[in-house]
Amino acid sequence: MASILTNVGAMTALQTLQSVSSNLMQTQDRISTGMRVATAKDNAAYWAIATTMRTDNSGFSAITDSLGLGLSTAGMATAANEAIVEKLDELKQAMVNAQDPGVDKVKIDDSVQQIKAQIETIIASASFNGSNWLDGSINDTANAGTPVNILASLVRSGSTVTPEYIVFDPLNSDYGSAAGYFRTELGGTATALVGGGILGAAFTFDNTTTQADLEGALAEVEAAVAKATEIGSLLGSVESRIEDQKTFMTKMIDATERGIGVLVDADLNKESARLKALQVQQQLAIEALNIANAEPQNILSLFR
Repeated sequence: MASILTNVGAMTALQTLQSVSSNLMQTQDRISTGMRVATAKDNAAYWAIATTMRTDNSGFSAITDSLGLGLSTAGMATAANEAIVEKLDELKQAMVNAQDPGVDKVKIDDSVQQIKAQIETIIASASFNGSNWLDGSINDTANAGTPVNILASLVRSGSTVTPEYIVFDPLNSDYGSAAGYFRTELGGTATALVGGGILGAAFTFDNTTTQADLEGALAEVEAAVAKATEIGSLLGSVESRIEDQKTFMTKMIDATERGIGVLVDADLNKESARLKALQVQQQLAIEALNIANAEPQNILSLFR
């Protein structure tokens, strides 16, 4: 039925045009943002999952920074420990030379004191960002220290996130003891060669020092070398673990980014093709609306 009051054809054409225009606007938004799920109204479920994954990734990035800081601290301690081993080797050579009955032990003692002072300097300088892993301040009961907890991961279980750490705790290893790091003792009435994290300042000798004490001193230097070797082994294993975890977290960040992309990224090739099709549909819908709007004019011609 033809009517000049209700133009059904124009109404249908207008609805088609509005639908095409809405789809065209959506496609243009996807192309401009590169996302098919930019807000919750686009897809509430995907948006919620992607938002959670993004927050997790922010946490992973912070963890990577924490691991980088821990790696730098461990690297500092490792480098210092290697320098200490070299100085202990020099100290051992001096102790071996002191065993010769005809040598001037006073001159050798001068060299020994310089080496000891250098070791003290190395230990005191082995600090990164306020943390020193060699001076006995880490979980040494004599210094009321605590273990080092390096944030290594976040474990999500539903809405609960639990942090996990790489714990560097010398007291639970062969690294040290409650009495201090690098702890060794000279026999008899001699004082500590190594104790409390630095070489004992009272360790000296001269031409009156007995052969027994000199032999004891050499034995203690050997013990210090052995301790420094243990420390180097532990530091190396911790440094390797931190580095492996840092590499893993970087891969986790990349994998999470890919997962987010699968959920919310737009396929620009597909959207580009769809854009061209919708532009044609829009033109046809406009033409159909023009034809429908012209229909009342055709009715008037019947009365002529």
